[in-house]
Amino acid sequence: MLRGVVDSLEEDWAVIVLDDGQRLDWPRSSLPPDVSAGMAVTLNVSQATASAEAVAEGVWIGKVGQRRGVSAQAAGVPILLGDQTLRWPEAEALQAGQTVAVRMAVDDEDTAARRRRVRALLDDIFG
Repeated sequence: MLRGVVDSLEEDWAVIVLDDGQRLDWPRSSLPPDVSAGMAVTLNVSQATASAEAVAEGVWIGKVGQRRGVSAQAAGVPILLGDQTLRWPEAEALQAGQTVAVRMAVDDEDTAARRRRVRALLDDIFG
């Protein structure tokens, strides 16, 4: 699982900043319902089971790319999502060329925890 936050909502895309430093532009049409900027999200990957998943809320269909070199394996498995590459840290079950479903879900508890941390930081800075 990867964790991150919805940084912003732009025209047709939601900008997702993942905790591992990756950035992903996710199609707004494939977002889970009621997503807004600042919400914490999780991403999970599984084998795609049906083409209907491509239009489901919170799902984006991609392909596992080729791993190249030892350092590339350490950096994760590439998952091709449109013209972007998401590096997935858990490589064992994913095979090059495999079609996968990347699922996004809102994590309400993590959203609340992140907001508390930000409020605490602001309180420390501005008293």
